Amino acid sequence: MDDVKLIFEGLLSIFEDPRGLVMWFVAGFLLYFGIAKKKEPLLLVPISFGILLANLPLGEVIKPAGKEGDPMGFLLFFQVLEQLNQLESRVYESCHSKS
Repeated sequence: MDDVKLIFEGLLSIFEDPRGLVMWFVAGFLLYFGIAKKKEPLLLVPISFGILLANLPLGEVIKPAGKEGDPMGFLLFFQVLEQLNQLESRVYESCHSKS
């Protein structure tokens, strides 16, 4: 579970650097005008999603490998997903084996 904590640690960096929040507001503004006001939706919606994706706090996910044998960012992310999937299947099996 420490790996999960590492992956989502980047969310705290939002408060350290408010430039990402400003860009999220710009993306929300563009998304609102593209969807609700129907002003150039084929242009504004993809631009706003691009802004959102470019400003996600994914520092731990995209980090390079550190020491010998340490997983890289995306590999670490998928390892954590695999661990969560295994945990979910164990819980499911334990709940259904009692009945």
